[in-house]
Amino acid sequence: MMIIINAINVPSRYHEIAARVPDVDTRVLQDKLNVLIQKKLVIKKNHHGAKPYIEYSLSPMGIQALKIVPILEKIGKDL
Repeated sequence: MMIIINAINVPSRYHEIAARVPDVDTRVLQDKLNVLIQKKLVIKKNHHGAKPYIEYSLSPMGIQALKIVPILEKIGKDL
């Protein structure tokens, strides 16, 4: 999940997120995004108009979670 949170560092459409995590299956990515939305770490915004689209962004709680990524990376390297 942290990989996906890290991939949403700016408001992004689904295909942009998928391009940042190419080794994640599309179904798995969609399922994980839905979990992150339910956990209130990610915000899903529907844009209406001539060309409607959906955009994902980090919630304030998601931004806080993103701050621990460097710490987890360091721990992983030290192991």
